[in-house]
Amino acid sequence: MQPLSAKECSTWLARQSIGESPYGSPLKEGSFYARFEVEPLARFAQALVFSFVGIAQQSKGALLQFTDKGVFGEFPVLGAFAELSILPQPEDKWPQHVTDGLLFNFKEDGTLLECCEYVLVEGASAYLYMQGAGVTAYMWESTFIELWCETREARRAVAAALVTNGAQLRYELDA
Repeated sequence: MQPLSAKECSTWLARQSIGESPYGSPLKEGSFYARFEVEPLARFAQALVFSFVGIAQQSKGALLQFTDKGVFGEFPVLGAFAELSILPQPEDKWPQHVTDGLLFNFKEDGTLLECCEYVLVEGASAYLYMQGAGVTAYMWESTFIELWCETREARRAVAAALVTNGAQLRYELDA
């Protein structure tokens, strides 16, 4: 796992040809969008996160990019990750600019699962960009998970896993 600044997140996304922050942007032709309600969350957070992290396991890696920083000041989750021993080293030993994202390789799905679960349970917001899987998920303040998928098959797989774990489909759109 590698901590990244906002600029480093943008650079990584551009290199992977993954659209950054797709919320509110028009859908690319041939892509799919869906919104799922995930409250009440506590009873199935881990199963819910595992369902879409399972898709990430088929990818080459993933970027978890936090979006709460502007609303809440410094993003509190990184400190909590360090306290819970999710992160490999104490936060105070990281460079000061590193509070925007975490880059995971395909072998770190367990750590990615824990980080996503914490984001959902604590009511934070973050994008999960899954390299090579054609899936971007936005976990929004323990209320919604929004998905952007490049293929119908990816959308069906992730949607089925989310619904199986208790999420309720609220909206979907094909471009």
